Amino acid sequence: MAVEASLGSSVASPSAKRVKSTAKPAVGSQVSESGDGVHCHQCRQKTRVSAAACKNHMKNKPCLVKICSKCLLNRYGEKVEDVASFEEWMCPKCRGICNCSVCMKRRGHQPTGALTNTAKATGFSSVTEMLIAEGLDNEKDVVFSARKRVKENLNADDNTTSKKMKHSKLAETSHTIRKEIVLPVGTNLRSVAGIDVPAEDVGNALEFLEFCYVFGEILKLKNGEAECVLRDILHGRTAKRGRSCPVVLFHIHLLSIIKKEEGEKFAKPNPSSWFNALKKCLAESQCVLEVLGTGYLDQAVDYDALNASEMLRVLNLLCIHVLGTKKLRNWIEHQKTQFDQKAKEAKLKVFDARDKIKTLQQKIKDDIAKAIDDRDGEQKAIVSHTRSVAEQARGKLLESEAMLLKIDQTADTIRVEPIFTDCSGHMYWKLNCADESDVLHQYVGKGDALTLNEKWFALSAKEKEEIGKNITTRRK
Repeated sequence: MAVEASLGSSVASPSAKRVKSTAKPAVGSQVSESGDGVHCHQCRQKTRVSAAACKNHMKNKPCLVKICSKCLLNRYGEKVEDVASFEEWMCPKCRGICNCSVCMKRRGHQPTGALTNTAKATGFSSVTEMLIAEGLDNEKDVVFSARKRVKENLNADDNTTSKKMKHSKLAETSHTIRKEIVLPVGTNLRSVAGIDVPAEDVGNALEFLEFCYVFGEILKLKNGEAECVLRDILHGRTAKRGRSCPVVLFHIHLLSIIKKEEGEKFAKPNPSSWFNALKKCLAESQCVLEVLGTGYLDQAVDYDALNASEMLRVLNLLCIHVLGTKKLRNWIEHQKTQFDQKAKEAKLKVFDARDKIKTLQQKIKDDIAKAIDDRDGEQKAIVSHTRSVAEQARGKLLESEAMLLKIDQTADTIRVEPIFTDCSGHMYWKLNCADESDVLHQYVGKGDALTLNEKWFALSAKEKEEIGKNITTRRK
C-alpha cells in the first residue's frame, strides 16, 4: 500500500567534535564511550560509524529510529550509502520486519540471537533473508538451537537441578508462544469487487479501490465508477478509444484537480493533450523515478501503448499525487476534526451514563434498606421505580458505547493501516473495498518497496477469528 514518507537525509552522522572521556575503549572499537555518536536501534549501542535514519512519519510525528551501518548490512542486507539516495526510506521497524530483541518480543517471538555468522555460513546475505527463507518453523529451530547452546554453557559452569528446571520451563513457555502465533494463510485472492484480477495486479487494484472508497465523497465519484474504471483497465475498453472511455475520463478528472490548484486552466482535452499533461505531472514526482524508471512514460507514444499492469500503476501514482493537493489535505483535516469532536461528545455521554447508573444503584440499596421496615409498601414501589429508571440508563449507556464504536470505525476509513504485522513479511489488512473477505492477508517478502513481490489471500471466517486471537495475545 502507498505510504507517505518525509523528505530529508537518511544518513545520520555523529558530531565532528569529540568529548573527552576517562573510559578506555578497546583498540579499533567503533562503540562510543563518550557523549557523542549515534544510538543504534538494533544493537542498542552508541556508535561513531554512520547510520541510516528513518524518514517515515507515524501519527504526524517523524520516526526517530536509526540503524548503524554494520547492523543494517548484517541484519537486513542494506547499505547506508544506498538508502541515503532514497527519499522515502522506511526503517525495518516501520516496515514490520525489525528483528531486534525488543521488537521480536513485542510481536510474540523469541529473540533470534546473534545469527550473522550462521546466515553467512549458509549462503544468505543477511539475517532477515535467512529468517524469511527458513520460515517461522525453521526460525523456531534456529532460536532454540541458540538457546540450547546457552543452556549447555550454563550447565557446564553450574550443573544444578534448579537451573535445569528453570531452562526447561523457559523452553516450554517458548514453544507455547510459538504455537499461539501460527498465522492463517487463506486462499489466493483472484477477484476484487467481483472483477477477475491477475495475481500481480491484485495489490494495485485494492489500493485504487480503497482510495476511491475513502475519497469518493470529496472527489464526487459516482456509485460504481471505481469498479467501472478498474474493469475498463483489466478487461479492455468498454467504449471507443480516446477520451470517452471511463479510465481516460477518470484521469482527466484527477488532472483537473491538480491543474486547478496550480492555477492553470485545463482546456478541453483531446487524446494526446491529456496524456502529455499526465506525463508532465508524473515526471515531477520522485516516486515515479523509483517505481517506474525515468524513461518509462516517455517511451509510450500514447496511453493505449501501456499494458493493463502499467496503466494501473500509473493511475495509482496519479492518485498519490492528488493526495498532496490542498483540496484533499483540507478535507482530511476537516474529517479528523469532526471525528475527534464526535468522539469527545460520545465519551462524555458514556461517562454521564455510567455515573448515573452508579448513583441509581446506590439509591436502590438505600431504598431496599428502608423498605425492610416499611409496612405499607410505599418504599417497595420506590425501589421498583428506581430499578426501572436504572434499566433505562443502562440502555442509554449501551447506545452511547455503540455510537462511540461506530465513530471509531468511521475514523478508521481514512486511516488505512495493517491490523497485524509479522517479521517474516506477513501483513493483515481490514479493507472496505474487499468483497470476498473484510480481512486480507498480504505477503510482501523482504518488504523492500523497490523489489516488492507481493501475494494476496482472502481469509475465511475461522481464519479471521485466529487473527483476532493473535491480536489479543500480542496486546496482553
